[in-house]
Amino acid sequence: MSGMPPAPSARIAGYEILESLGLPGGRLVYVATEVDSRRRVVLKLAPLGDEEAARRLRRELEVLLVAAGPGVVRTIGHGEAPHLGFAYLALEAHGPSLAAALGASPGHRLPADQAIAAVRAAALALAELHARGWCHGDVKPGNFLFSGDGSAVLTDLECAAPLSPAERERRAGDSFAATHAFVAPEVWTLGAGALSARSDVWALGVTLYFALTGVYPYGYQDPREISEAARSGAAPVFPREVPGPAAKAAIAMLSYDPGKRPADGREAAERLSLALAELEVDGQLALESFLVSLRSLAIFRALTEPPTTKVPRASVGPAPAPAQLAAAAPARAPAPG
Repeated sequence: MSGMPPAPSARIAGYEILESLGLPGGRLVYVATEVDSRRRVVLKLAPLGDEEAARRLRRELEVLLVAAGPGVVRTIGHGEAPHLGFAYLALEAHGPSLAAALGASPGHRLPADQAIAAVRAAALALAELHARGWCHGDVKPGNFLFSGDGSAVLTDLECAAPLSPAERERRAGDSFAATHAFVAPEVWTLGAGALSARSDVWALGVTLYFALTGVYPYGYQDPREISEAARSGAAPVFPREVPGPAAKAAIAMLSYDPGKRPADGREAAERLSLALAELEVDGQLALESFLVSLRSLAIFRALTEPPTTKVPRASVGPAPAPAQLAAAAPARAPAPG
């Protein structure tokens, strides 16, 4: 059992590795081809010798199977390759994440109309998950993937939780593993039992603020400092070039009081649609402008273009160490991916 990172062209189960996407969240992630169908997939690997990594992959798979439906990335296959030392999870390939788009944009931010349109598409994906009785628990730019038609899907659901009151009570006081800069104040204070659709909306507000400005609200990444600043009642400051309707939408999502935020992804999407209307912007045209920049990324082509020739089979052999893989990964936004 090796557990060594596989090299390009290596085969794991029925998948052939094309290229590394680096180590997002500390996991080995690759663009791969399903051998039988020739379709592109995203392949996540967890070394069987790393109990925590394997547990996280199992948890993500469990949630994906239970919460499957529109707005959530689809599972293609899963299993273990003991002779190679990996558990694997194959997911339907979409385009790059919002984090990748921000990382390639000047100042790590988007024009206001594109930021609103992109985050609105993300809110619609979140609305689908909320409607099925789940919250995501780790909403951030890196966890929204965009397809060529402008639709978004959620990925990395290992922090997701049912929205039922009984489940929230059971989790009261539990720790959580979400990305700190996007954690809602009530979750930071009360723990995983406070996860809700409204805490997802807070994280969506942080995502919008970042997409508009290239920085975090109140200038902090520490959730304690963000929480204290929000509790003071002071609204986050926006650069002069951010138009009022865009700032107003973000401020609504970043209310310290969860009851004053949009209730879920659907209400957040409606608020963002209102912002586009107030700006007298055609939301579809703004989304298409965002997609033009997204399609220019090399990783978009790697994820979406079908292979023209069959990938030659190769055995799994020595490959670059994880640190080397991370260094060779595509550029990412400073927001956690």
